[in-house]
Amino acid sequence: MNIKKMLLDIAEQQADAIHKQAIDHLASAEMEDMIATEINKKIDIPFVNEKQEQKFFKSVVGVCVDVIENAFKGK
Repeated sequence: MNIKKMLLDIAEQQADAIHKQAIDHLASAEMEDMIATEINKKIDIPFVNEKQEQKFFKSVVGVCVDVIENAFKGK
């Protein structure tokens, strides 16, 4: 029995699980809405109403999340 290898395997499994949870949380609809809403609070696009701004920022956040997700997956 190699205790060092066993401990390293357990640590790697835990790191993989946390990595997946972090990506799943970031990619959740709730998180995307929250991020888009916070951006919308800070940025005003002249002549565009808040509802349209929110839709735009949600799309931008969705693209950013996809890019981050692919980067973490090594794509």
